[in-house]
Amino acid sequence: MRFPPSGIHCPTCHTLIPPPPASGATQTRLSQKKAQYATIGKKCGDCHAYKPTSEFFKNAGMPDGMQYTCRTCFELRARLCKIFDGGPAAWRAARDQLRATNDAANQAAGRP
Repeated sequence: MRFPPSGIHCPTCHTLIPPPPASGATQTRLSQKKAQYATIGKKCGDCHAYKPTSEFFKNAGMPDGMQYTCRTCFELRARLCKIFDGGPAAWRAARDQLRATNDAANQAAGRP
């Protein structure tokens, strides 16, 4: 049985049991991240580029509500894995090249 994202149901009376609220530390950390996203953008987990939040797919399961990979990397990985026989290896090579370029740019700009 799958539970809704808002909570779980009691097995006997079927009433909704809401999830516990996030702690104050979690809320503070999330608000700091969202402030960072507004100023310099979110860092892509694959290419390490800082991009606006509109460049990320939504994902309700993540703490900030967005996918960790940008749309460009997500689509590039899908294309490479579909076109080439050695798709995952081609994706890793392209990702490493993007990371090297973006890490140098981030360091020059003084980003974390």
